[in-house]
Amino acid sequence: MSESNRFDSKTVRSFILYEYLQGKSLEEAFENFRRTVGDDVISLQDFAFWFMQFSSGNMNVEFQIKEPHPLKIQKLEEPSLEMKSVPLEEIDESIEAPNSDIWSGMGPPVCVEQNKCDEHRCRLCGSFVRGGNGNRRRHARARHSYARHLKCKECDYLDKEKVTMRNHTISVHGRDIPPEDITDDNVIAEWEKIMAKCFPNKIKMSNFAVCKLCDSRLTMPSVNRYQNLKRHVLRVHCPVKQFKCTECDYAERRKEKFKTHSIFTHGRVFPPLDLLDDKMRAEWKETFAKCFPEYADLTYFR
Repeated sequence: MSESNRFDSKTVRSFILYEYLQGKSLEEAFENFRRTVGDDVISLQDFAFWFMQFSSGNMNVEFQIKEPHPLKIQKLEEPSLEMKSVPLEEIDESIEAPNSDIWSGMGPPVCVEQNKCDEHRCRLCGSFVRGGNGNRRRHARARHSYARHLKCKECDYLDKEKVTMRNHTISVHGRDIPPEDITDDNVIAEWEKIMAKCFPNKIKMSNFAVCKLCDSRLTMPSVNRYQNLKRHVLRVHCPVKQFKCTECDYAERRKEKFKTHSIFTHGRVFPPLDLLDDKMRAEWKETFAKCFPEYADLTYFR
């Protein structure tokens, strides 16, 4: 890994783990890492590799790669999804850097009062999940969900973890092949139910809406009430993908998911080609009105 001599490998990985535990996106975590530690410590590609390791459940900063990454692709050790419940002070101690000045601007621990601790404690397994709702959703899906939303493009293999899917494609098909995301409304509904069981204080289930075209039953949360409805329209009834890679034929509906493709396939972050035009937006609006006519005048596609 291209890490500066100012910090050893374990310390750098501890910094990355800390950023992940704050519930930030990859881009936000890397920018904060650069501001706090320095912009010459680790490359974005290497930072993304370790960030994805931690996000898939492997929290071991001692994890070693036998060959340099990413020049030689090899099978990774499968991370354990067993997230044991540990006191917060042990978590802080395990990622503490030797230079305390670096950590001074990173804020206090999340859990400072008992009621705050309860909000981050999973009701199903007792694990303490630090950070924002993104971390809690990842925990619920990885630990308690049975839905497998990733499909191998070369065979019928299904998985719910990108790391184990990558191991499959390398060991079975001889190369790293990005999986196909086959998430549908049934998978999303299962995730929401699991999330509500794990963290009932953080998730408030409200009313439902039924699609007039396919009878899918979708939740409408109190915040961003129409988000699930619009996502359903785009994924199920408007299959055209908005964002296209400028260097290959890969296309994606969500811009944030394109960043992962650009990093791991092309080695850098670059913007996709946005295919959105008035015709596509009009098609979305028309299809939404067919699916959910009672809400057609209450929301819009930007």
